[in-house]
Amino acid sequence: ALPAAGPVLVEGSFEKPIRIYDVGSAKKVAEVFKRIGYRLDNVRIKGEVPRVFLASLPDDLRKIRHINTRKLMFIKTALPLILHVNELILSDRSRIDALWSKSRKGVVLSAAESAWVVDKAAEYNLKKFSFRALLARVDVIPPSLALAQSAEESGWGTSRFVREGNAVFGQWTFSDSGNLE
Repeated sequence: ALPAAGPVLVEGSFEKPIRIYDVGSAKKVAEVFKRIGYRLDNVRIKGEVPRVFLASLPDDLRKIRHINTRKLMFIKTALPLILHVNELILSDRSRIDALWSKSRKGVVLSAAESAWVVDKAAEYNLKKFSFRALLARVDVIPPSLALAQSAEESGWGTSRFVREGNAVFGQWTFSDSGNLE
């Protein structure tokens, strides 16, 4: 049996999962979802998504014959991750906004603050820095759009890139030798 996942506050501004589960089979994942009462109709009604984080999609997801069951498993697995990433993005937005406000008041940013905001600008491929331009890029993705994109890119979690590289959004990487990883 898996312990319940709970959040822990990090830097006082966002929640980070305490534990990421490595459950393995779709059957075990379904058992966990059932045990904690994770049903998508409850998500629609209550608007709450349990913070269940899996290290990877179940290896045997593609073997689930009933397509709707496979799709539900995929959505229930991906949704908490998408929401968590959006929370992290909101935390970054809040920090960027606070630093911009500080800067507008004439306060010189510390070296750590300046380095952090410069790193964020580089992370979001901002060629010419401005707080306004950075905030235009650092924004949440609607969960429905992220779910649709991940479903399309991963074949509902059944693609080779998901199985071999845990790449739900179809990302490819190449090794130094030029081989697809």
